[in-house]
Order: sequence, then structure tokens, then C-alpha cells
Amino acid sequence: MKGIEKIKWLRVHQFDFRPKHTPTYKKLLAIENKTCSIFKSNLRLNLCCMIALVIYAPFLSAQNTTAVTGSGQNKVFKAGAYASNITPPLGEGIVGNFGTPPPATYIHDQLHARCLVLDDSETRLVFVVVDNVGVSSEVFDEAKRLINAATAIPKEQMLMSSTHTHSATSAAGVGEKRRGWNKERVLDEYQTFLARRILDGVQVAMNNLQPARIGWGVGSVPQHLFNRRWKMKPGTPMPNPFGRQDKVVMNPGVGNPNLLEPAGAN
Repeated sequence: MKGIEKIKWLRVHQFDFRPKHTPTYKKLLAIENKTCSIFKSNLRLNLCCMIALVIYAPFLSAQNTTAVTGSGQNKVFKAGAYASNITPPLGEGIVGNFGTPPPATYIHDQLHARCLVLDDSETRLVFVVVDNVGVSSEVFDEAKRLINAATAIPKEQMLMSSTHTHSATSAAGVGEKRRGWNKERVLDEYQTFLARRILDGVQVAMNNLQPARIGWGVGSVPQHLFNRRWKMKPGTPMPNPFGRQDKVVMNPGVGNPNLLEPAGAN
């Protein structure tokens, strides 16, 4: 595939989804504990992966990338992509775990807002996937507002999501604000920075528009997945908040001696 550029498949890496009763998991957990103060991208398949086989093909012949309308005008399908760096400064708290977020002291992977723009000569679509555990809708709303003001692309033609990485700082506010209702509250410094960097990424992706074709593919990576709902051995207490007993347990714990089998396909 020489000469072809393609959007990178976002990697799969989340220790929580590995089989917790194996020696391998315990080793990985030890490594994770040692690196809890490191910003890391959430190496997991996400929306960009679903669109990841949009191939930039400048070498493709015009007959493969154009269509003729009823008026006789050629329509060229184009795609452009860019990964906008959204890594916060060291010292920011790493959210995604229990307790007080530890401050980051090292950067293992730069964090990005991966931006993709598709254009069929009439309509432009914007896709953005952010390395964050969860971005407040207010931040995405602000990013869409900025993009619309700069490019005139309607907000209804933009789709944004996050990878749910547990190794980035909060984009939903700090402290209690992260769990609360933030409508009409002023965005904090990192939220403002993130919205602006999403705008930058989309603008660069637009500048990178080239003739393209769309393809799709399916992969299987079962070694990176783990069914976290388990059936337990008979007699194991499985209380739920409603005063009843559940049939399965969510996250029963590493090496739990009462594990029986995964609930459903593993």
C-alpha cells in the first residue's frame, strides 16, 4: 500500500479489561500502579476506528473518486484528518480511578483530539474523538460553536465523542463540578483549551482534504477484552441496592475465589 495514508487505528490498551484471575493481569496491574502518575492515551478502538479505513488516495484515477451530477458537474469525494495535541500540563490530576486524582508527573503518550472531515462537494461532515474519560457536553457545544463560526459548517453535521481513557485529566470540571450539573457555568482553563484545540484540529483537517475512497474492515482482539460480569459459586452473597440478590456480580475482584464463570460470551 505504498503511497497510501490512512488514519491510524486507535490502539487497544486498558488493563481493566484483561482477565483479572491470570498471572499476566497481575503483572500488568503492578505496572499500572507504578505508572498511575503518567498521562496515557486510551489505546482503544473508537469512532475513528470505525471510519479508520478512509484512505487518502491522491494517486487514484478521477473515475474512482468523482461522480457526475445531472447538471454535468463533477463531484469529488474528499477526506482530511489531523490529530490535534490536547496534552494538559504536568501536575494536572489524572481522573478515572477512585479517590483523589494523582497529579501527573510524566507523559507516556501525547493526548489528542483526532479530527476527520468528509466532503462530497456539497456537504461537509466533522468527526472528532478526544482522548479523555468523558467530555462535558458544554465543551463539545463550545467547540461546535467555534467550528461553525470559523467554517460555516452546521453544528448538526458534527459528531464528537471521547475514548474514555482513565489516564487523562478532567474535561468535565474539577472536584465536585466534575460530577455535577454544569449548564451555563464558565468553562475552566483546560476545557477552554480543549475546545480551541478541537477547532484547530478540524481546520487543519479541512486544509488536508484530498480525493479519497471509503472502505471498512473488521478486526478481532479478544486478548484485550474481559467480561466483567461473573456468575459466582453457589452460596456467594450478591446483594443489590434494592435489598435483593443479583444473579451475577459486576467487577467481582482480582482472583476472587468465588468466581464460577463469565456471564455471557467472554
